[in-house]
Formats: sequence, structure tokens, C-alpha cells
Amino acid sequence: MNQKSTNSFPPQAFIFRTLFSRSVEINIVFLLGSLIGLTDVLSLLRMMLVVFLSPVLFTLFTKKKDQVTTFLQNLPYNFLLYLFLPDQIPLILGLLLSAALNGILFFRPRLPALPLIMGITLMGWPALFQQLDTPLSQLFQKVPNETISDVISAAGIQPSQRDKELTDRVNNALALIGANMPVGYFDVLQGTYSAQPVERGFIILLIGFLFLWARGHITWLPVAGFTIVFLPLYLVLGGIGMGKSFFESDALFLLFSGSFSVPLIWNLSDYQLLPLGRLPRFVFGMFSGFICFLGSFINPFASVFGMSLVLWLLQRIFERIVVKEVYHQNDSILLLMRRDFP
Repeated sequence: MNQKSTNSFPPQAFIFRTLFSRSVEINIVFLLGSLIGLTDVLSLLRMMLVVFLSPVLFTLFTKKKDQVTTFLQNLPYNFLLYLFLPDQIPLILGLLLSAALNGILFFRPRLPALPLIMGITLMGWPALFQQLDTPLSQLFQKVPNETISDVISAAGIQPSQRDKELTDRVNNALALIGANMPVGYFDVLQGTYSAQPVERGFIILLIGFLFLWARGHITWLPVAGFTIVFLPLYLVLGGIGMGKSFFESDALFLLFSGSFSVPLIWNLSDYQLLPLGRLPRFVFGMFSGFICFLGSFINPFASVFGMSLVLWLLQRIFERIVVKEVYHQNDSILLLMRRDFP
């Protein structure tokens, strides 16, 4: 007599990717983005020192069996730190920031290490970022002085001939629906005017994030929740903070900026910040979109890291009030809820 099992599992339930393979693929994406952003041999040496020196030293202090995994898990944060730092930042300062980043990852792994270090850098050395030649920085320095209608020209971008030709082709297609795209976007995508590696490697990083999403290494739910809230708010009200009126902001210009989109996607996929469950992660993304929108009135680049710190703080407050104990093992989190919680 055949007995049917009461428990049925889909075949893919027994197929999983190891933490090692996930870390390797993430690091490959960031490595490609960093290499595309290089300008000369000295920048290659600078990248190798900032990205690899501190993680190697801190990894030597871990248990032997965990050394390789720990190194690969911490390496993406070092890549991101290098990608966000301006080219003109002193090498010694970059090494100190990298050492501080890896110190947090080693001694306090639950802290949002990257937002903390970038926040300290933005507040401690604001002149380094104010002098950036990135379109995003130039825009927020020039626009408040006057009300203008073309965000590309406000950023000081002088589109290349190649950009104009590509824009004309796109506008020929957009004319069918009565739309028009200003010149300059293709140069922005290529990071032509950028002094940050993340801007120059933005296209590769964007393709890489799509690959990581397809592989299941990052989640789209928080990003979708963020987009649903942030884009309408920014499209309608974003221009007010730049001396413009309603419906005069340019969301595409903001999203095409690597210094905004790359940390945003990463922070919304960081397991240090994400709650458990599909719906909580979607709501988490919506709330982060609202916080980031408020911060964009000051500076969109800084608002991403400020958003991450606020969300981490709220998560910690939630755990203090609602959660009895928190166990961490790799990327898995087990929460024991308080019995008196409604």
C-alpha cells in the first residue's frame, strides 16, 4: 500500500547557495565597478591599499576556519568605501577610514559600519565632497542661487557630441509619445565629469546589481517600496528644495547618479538593516523612501547614509521594546518575541 507523505517540499528547497559563493559574486561585481572607475596606475595602487590592506590585517585576528569567509563578507564594504571617496582624498586618510570601517565590522558587526564611516567623513571633511566635480554635487551647489529649468545645465555639464547624437536618436523614439529627454544623460551615466569612482563605474555596477538580484543575493522588495514612495514625492516636490516649483524636479538625473543609487541599493539589501518577512521589508523600503526624500532637500548623497542610520536606530529601538533575544548566525536571524507584546 502506497502511503502519501504529508510533507511535500519543492525540489528547489534543497538547493541553496553558500555564503561563500554569495560573497564571491558580490565582490566580483564591486571589483569590476572599481576597475572601470580607475584613471591611472596610481589609482589602481590606491584602490588595492584602501580595499585590501585593512581587511587582510583584521582577518588575521579571526579564527582560522573563519578567515576566508570573514574576509569575503567584509570586502564589499571596503569596495564601497573606496568607490565613494573622492579621488583627491589623501591616501593616509583613506587608509584610516578603511581601518575604522574594518574595526567596526570586527568588534561590532551589528553596527551599520559603512553609513557610520561615511557620515563621519561627510561631517569631518565636508570640503572634500563640496569640491567634487560630480554632476550631483555641482547641481546642489549651483541651483539654490537661481531658478532654472534645465537640471543638466545647472550641474555645469557640457554634453559631448556623442551624447548629443545618442540623445537625438532617443528623442526620435520618444517623440511618438510626446516626450523629450535633455542632452547630458549619457555623459552622466558614463561618469564623464565625476571625481568619484562610483560615478565612473555606475553602468557596470547597475548591471552587476541586476545580476545579483537574479541570483537571489539581494532583494527587490525594499527597493520596490522605496521607489513607490520616493519617486512620486521627488517628482512633485523635489524641485522646491532647489529653488524651483512643483513638478520641476528631475528624478532621472538623481537615479542616474551612482553616488545616490549604488549606496541606496546596497543599504536596502544589507541584512544588518532588513527586517524579517516580505511585507515588513516592503514597508521598510517605503519608510526609507520617505526618510530619504526628506534628506534630499539638504543633499541626496548624504541622505542615503542618514536614512541608513535612522532605520538602524529604529530597528534597535524595536528590538529593545519587542524582542527578548536576538541570535545571529551568518545572515540568519532568530528573534524571540516578548510574551506581553500585543
